[in-house]
Amino acid sequence: MNTNVVFTCIATCCMLSGIALFSQDRSAGTSFRPGPGKPNAFMDDHVTALQEDGRKIYMNDISTKAIINFKKRYNNVDNEIWRMQPDGDFVATCNQNGIMYMVYYNNKGRWLACTKRYKEEQMSFELRDIIKSRYYDFRITNITEVETLANEGKPVFLVTIKYNAETKIIRVSDGETDIWSEMEAAE
Repeated sequence: MNTNVVFTCIATCCMLSGIALFSQDRSAGTSFRPGPGKPNAFMDDHVTALQEDGRKIYMNDISTKAIINFKKRYNNVDNEIWRMQPDGDFVATCNQNGIMYMVYYNNKGRWLACTKRYKEEQMSFELRDIIKSRYYDFRITNITEVETLANEGKPVFLVTIKYNAETKIIRVSDGETDIWSEMEAAE
């Protein structure tokens, strides 16, 4: 599959659905508890598993390989939520140190990609320097870091910047920048 298509799909999914995944009310008792007729359900208070339509699913509905991989890469996370996509793939979301993670796995549990969303205070000096040296009047409002199998461990950054009514999303890859998206607010 074309690398740009995969990257665009993942980046678009993250931007459109990222915030919504963490805006759910945690006080509604959505975490799983073991009980009669619920073997192998999630037992942690901070873990939730859902189908895309919001219905609860059990631990054994999620690939064990994906769960093991996730636990090795991301420990001590908050608000861990697993979603089963209609095609059987999985997306795990969580917060760690103020960074929102979305980790994508196929239906066999193979890691596909990860996106991280964070604010300017959490970005590296090098990335901030790349953006600010070209767009010094703009305010950095959001950073989305995308890692996929295709970019071979070299993350691509989508940096949202604003100046007055103008918003741009700058793509930074291997130190090179381009404008990924530009918007002008209606007056």
